[in-house]
Amino acid sequence: PSIALNRWKVSYKCTDKWSRTGKLKILTLKYEEMVQQPEIMLRAVCDFIDLNYSPSMLGEHLKIDFGDTVYR
Repeated sequence: PSIALNRWKVSYKCTDKWSRTGKLKILTLKYEEMVQQPEIMLRAVCDFIDLNYSPSMLGEHLKIDFGDTVYR
């Protein structure tokens, strides 16, 4: 776990640095926000990747209980 954590920290620092310099365009998403506000977050993703949003994108997967309904 410590190796994986260190790799995540280094990756995070690099992406943060690159995004500040304009070398990398990133969109940061939080899991909790994806669960609580899926439509808003999906619209943000669509805008980021220049894709037209469609309500059908939120289809069948919302009927599956992943055990995270406490965030809804």
